[in-house]
Amino acid sequence: TAIHVTKSRGGILAFWAAAVVYAFVFIFAHRRRTQALKRIAVTLGILVCFLLVFGMKEVIREIGTIAKTVSEEIQFNGIRALTMGVSWQLVKKCGLFGVGLGNFHWGWLVYHAPPFDHFPERSYNDFLWIWAETGVPGIFCLAGGIGVFLVWCVTRSLKTRSYFLSYMLLASLASVLAFSVHALADPTFYVPQLFWLLAMTMGLGDSSNFLDALEGGPEEKNERDKTVQAFKIKKYTLRRLTIGFVLLMALSIVLLSVGRLRAHSLLQGIPNEQQLTIAMRLDPFSANYPEALAKYFQKRYDGNPDTANLIRFRNAIDEAIRRDPFRLTLYQERARFFLAAEDEKGIEETFERMRDCLPRFYLGELSASAFYMTASIETADPAQARRFEKRAIDHYRSALKHYPKLIESRDLYPLASPAAVIRFREILRQSRIGIE
Repeated sequence: TAIHVTKSRGGILAFWAAAVVYAFVFIFAHRRRTQALKRIAVTLGILVCFLLVFGMKEVIREIGTIAKTVSEEIQFNGIRALTMGVSWQLVKKCGLFGVGLGNFHWGWLVYHAPPFDHFPERSYNDFLWIWAETGVPGIFCLAGGIGVFLVWCVTRSLKTRSYFLSYMLLASLASVLAFSVHALADPTFYVPQLFWLLAMTMGLGDSSNFLDALEGGPEEKNERDKTVQAFKIKKYTLRRLTIGFVLLMALSIVLLSVGRLRAHSLLQGIPNEQQLTIAMRLDPFSANYPEALAKYFQKRYDGNPDTANLIRFRNAIDEAIRRDPFRLTLYQERARFFLAAEDEKGIEETFERMRDCLPRFYLGELSASAFYMTASIETADPAQARRFEKRAIDHYRSALKHYPKLIESRDLYPLASPAAVIRFREILRQSRIGIE
């Protein structure tokens, strides 16, 4: 019911695919086929009533929407097909060891090629995503683990004499299969809540094996006792290693959380230089604290424009960029500071640094174009305005080169100021960018 109310089309398709597999294996594994068919028929009757209440028109319309979406993806016009194409490019070029967990965006910057020029927020196929990031070892552990679990559930449900155990195993199989099918077209394993449910489902299915030893006959109990005895030493060793790993991860998380809480507490009120510096050290991953320190030095420079404050601002903002190079506003803050200081070389250095950090990133080039176009409107020097306007055009051409589909919008809104957007549209009408 929750899936239908939220209208998650991927979830709906995954649910029904898993339900069909569950029904098929349930009938095949059930010793009393007639009774099993009656139960399936009752279930189908309930589902038909649910569809009647839900509305057949709504169901038919959703089926049409799904068919249209699938058609677009097959023709590589949909966002899912584009992100999957990016993932497959990374797999072909770095599939052996991957680009590193969490480095999907970096891999795209370095390895993407036409026609997959669109910057992806994520991949819509978790298997390709994990393969691209963790390589063959990662995809082998994930796909192999799920595959072994599914086969084990089927074989165990066919052998067991317990109907309850068979229901539990097949329910776990159907649930894991639904997660896996959903992961083919929508993020699943990278969503903490869904991954937690997947882990619980697999744990429930695996633990049901102990029920077979309790409910089965002497043969099953003896077989289980031999298995436990054979793997007793390995089980305890694995348990110690697992506990040690979990404790190490928990300790790291606790230390990081305590550091972040302490850093956040230091920013209550109006923080000074010392508090901001300590907060940076306590939370070594967040770009917020060096950005706040850079703004602090910027205010000091506005009141006292000396070289020391300029250097401190540059060091702080560069540290923020190092921590979060994808935050384009940091480059713009750096460029605006040098614009106020009348240092054009500093502005050029800023966007050259952006190109070094984010090579072939069309959004970065577009952001630089918007900055220069806004600056050309705000400056009172006609010669400087022409220089800035030329650089804005150059950056926009570079953005078009990296992402040709940008030609469909041909605008700087909402990145630039309203006056700069109007001026940019005038330049487009005069065909001075060379995109006609």
